[in-house]
Amino acid sequence: MTLTASVPVTASASASAGIAGVQFKLDGVNLDSEKTTAPYSITWNTTAASNGAHTLTAIARDAVGNQTTSAGITVTVNNTSTVVSPTVSITVPSSGASVTGSVTITATASASSAISGVQFKVDGSNLASELTTAPYSTTWNTLSFSNGAHTITAVARDAAGNQTTSSGITVTVNNTSTTTSTVTPPTVSITAPASGSTLTGSVTVIASASGSAGIAGVQFKLDGTNFASEVTVAPYSIVWNTAETSAGNHTITAVARDTKGTQTTAAAVTVTAVVDTVAPTISITTPGAGAVVSGSTDVRATASDNVGVVGVQFTVDGTMIGTEITTPPYGVIWDTAQARNGMHTLAATARDAAGNRKSASLTVLVRNRNAAPTAPGSVTYLLADHEAQSWTMANTSAPTTVGYVRVDSDWGDNTVGGVATFSYHSNEVLVSEASVPLSPLVNSGRVYVDVNGPANTGIAFANPNDEDAAISFYFTDASGRDFGNGSFTIAAKRQVSAFLNEAPFNLRNNLEGSFTFTSSRGVAVVALRGFTNERNEFLITTLPVSGLATTPASTATVLPHFAIGSGWKTKLVLVNPTNGVITGRAEFLDPGSVGSSAALLSVAVNNVPSSSFSYSIPPHGISRLTLSSIDGTLMVGSIKISATNNTALASGLEILSFTAAGITVSEATVPIGKAASAFRVYVESSGRPGTAGSVQTGIALANPALVPVVAELELTKANGTPSGWRGSVTIPAGGQIARFLKELIPGSPDNLDGLLRLTTASPVFATGLRLTMNERGDYLMTATPPASETGDFTNEELVFPEIVFGGGFTTDIVIFNRQPGQSPSGTVRFVAKDGSPLPLP
Repeated sequence: MTLTASVPVTASASASAGIAGVQFKLDGVNLDSEKTTAPYSITWNTTAASNGAHTLTAIARDAVGNQTTSAGITVTVNNTSTVVSPTVSITVPSSGASVTGSVTITATASASSAISGVQFKVDGSNLASELTTAPYSTTWNTLSFSNGAHTITAVARDAAGNQTTSSGITVTVNNTSTTTSTVTPPTVSITAPASGSTLTGSVTVIASASGSAGIAGVQFKLDGTNFASEVTVAPYSIVWNTAETSAGNHTITAVARDTKGTQTTAAAVTVTAVVDTVAPTISITTPGAGAVVSGSTDVRATASDNVGVVGVQFTVDGTMIGTEITTPPYGVIWDTAQARNGMHTLAATARDAAGNRKSASLTVLVRNRNAAPTAPGSVTYLLADHEAQSWTMANTSAPTTVGYVRVDSDWGDNTVGGVATFSYHSNEVLVSEASVPLSPLVNSGRVYVDVNGPANTGIAFANPNDEDAAISFYFTDASGRDFGNGSFTIAAKRQVSAFLNEAPFNLRNNLEGSFTFTSSRGVAVVALRGFTNERNEFLITTLPVSGLATTPASTATVLPHFAIGSGWKTKLVLVNPTNGVITGRAEFLDPGSVGSSAALLSVAVNNVPSSSFSYSIPPHGISRLTLSSIDGTLMVGSIKISATNNTALASGLEILSFTAAGITVSEATVPIGKAASAFRVYVESSGRPGTAGSVQTGIALANPALVPVVAELELTKANGTPSGWRGSVTIPAGGQIARFLKELIPGSPDNLDGLLRLTTASPVFATGLRLTMNERGDYLMTATPPASETGDFTNEELVFPEIVFGGGFTTDIVIFNRQPGQSPSGTVRFVAKDGSPLPLP
């Protein structure tokens, strides 16, 4: 773009805190003064710049001092010498005329580059303002001049800045006494601020003026110098920002001008300007820091200032809540339903008249439980520290419905733990319970298989992805022989669950061995063991999915509890997670005592008395040990499993079974897990122990260290509120303890659901054990998986691979926060086998 003469330069600017000013720059140097009101525009006389390329920018400044510089634009200035100066002449009045009163003066002007303005002059002094548009005409009030000869000229200015002065004409002013006798000077006075006032910040200055000839304008003056532009319409006022002047005394006057040109100056008022650099003080009084808020929440603040607070603005996460509050009390109502569940920052900023600002802030937790579901079959969750949330899929008399549950996190790592508990009723009697852990997605795994007589094994795959998952699998028998290779596809969002002797797995013969799978996409997997007992009742328990190891490990692991005798049996199953032979040793240890370490315990291993067992497991294979009491006496303890010959550590599980009067009434699976120093376990207690329908939770802890370790226990209600219920227990060196909740924390209530937190100085192994007495007095046991407070977090969704309700089944689903100091939130989605939403419980 090529420019000549004077050109307008315009910018647009906006900001959430409001624009305080825009400063134009030419080649990085300020061009004119900062513009503080819209529209943001100046006139640039390009003749003051050299011909050639120049860069224009604009810097916007908001009300809190933040600045942004616009992208520069490059223009070319070309004021050449070919521009012809304008021509101008006065046409009215004629030279030699005699004039009185108010006289019209008119000029004509033209130029090759257009006329920018015409300035009339009397005796060389400007008469009124420059006229920028034709016709070029003004009114001269001759009453303000002496009688006699006066010279009138006109100066024309073109767009290139060239100027030409017309030939002067001479006129004679002849105002006799009869023409002036009716003229009364205007009256004017300053009405605000009052004389003697002390001022700070921005102040409104007001004058009143009147005159018989009408008021043409009022010019305010500060210390004798024009202040802002003349105000030509009532009310006559301007805003004075005292921060832009020096501190101390100042004099304000106003000059009123009537339509005849007569002027009167108001009596001066003296004021004192105080330059205030002290920011206000402010604090948020409601809600408190860390408060849990929901719905419409009252937000309040107190603010004070050495001069005075003019406004308080509330924000949430930097976004304004309503408009600035200009009078106390300072408060707003915040609709938290418009914010996402989770932590948010509330702030309040106080502003004084001098523009000084001070902010206070705090964080709160938004917790709107009745937020609308994001989609059918889904519900949002928000978990404070130590909090749990639960749902029950019931209606046992309805047809059987199978599906899965997805647990998504709103952001970052998914720090939620959880357990889904199946309950199976037959003829209105609870006959079995099993727990399914909340699981991450996996691409491969290996599962213990027992398909033989009354035992059967099933598996459930859930594919929560938007794409199909291709599954490949094979079986391995006890000798390590692989067979039965197959494959199938799980469509996006769908679930497949079946016993292994059903399609798509199609196992044709009895098998005790393993099932290995790989998947093209991450899927959630759980295996289920079904056992038909001596009275033809179907008992269920879950089987863990072991990962496939690729590197050897020389460390040991511990199963924290086994029980034999007095109706109890323990089946230990070791699974080879590798493609090579693994060897190792299983040792059976008594609980030990506070004063002595755990000792080896002699048990019947596959009917052979022993206190240990050395194993060698072929690739992909398993080793199963059945443990029983030699003399029928009840014995409990832990099982230490160690790898030998630098091979990988076996994975696997134990199955605890209880028999009463020759009937197997309960089976529970405890997987081989990892040690940790901080666990959380979901616990329940209801009813009087030993009565039908009662539920108790027990905890088993095993200490692999050579010295005793103390476990500190803290019990909280499911809503996360502290209870004050605490306890501690010492675990002997190399030993274990297995106790019910009431034994660990005697003051805990009889009826409770909540979280038990366990912390130790060194890592221990743990499992939860839920004991329910059914309607006919049978004890049913199921393992409740503990969740470590550290590690194993994922930024992907977690899944309960199978839930089932109807046909005698119910499923209780519990999720809980397993990371201290965090408040995870997200969405729980209930999904049918075909991928459609399940009705919300």
